[in-house]
Amino acid sequence: MTKCKRKLLPAEPYEIDALESWFSDLSAEGLHVQKANALFATFAEGEKKRLLFRMEPKQAGALLEKKAWKLFLSTAIHPQS
Repeated sequence: MTKCKRKLLPAEPYEIDALESWFSDLSAEGLHVQKANALFATFAEGEKKRLLFRMEPKQAGALLEKKAWKLFLSTAIHPQS
């Protein structure tokens, strides 16, 4: 059975660089993030292996997708020579 630990986040949820670094540091110690919310993160103990983390806010993904479709549609309707 995998042992889990819960830790208070060391930074605000919008401080993405700090959280990515923290998750990477803890993975090197054998704690791998399973889930996180605005206050806490839950980790499972495992192999000590440094992993790189890249986070993207949920709204940003949806916004980028909308912009990509707008660009695609505008290019399809008004192709540039």
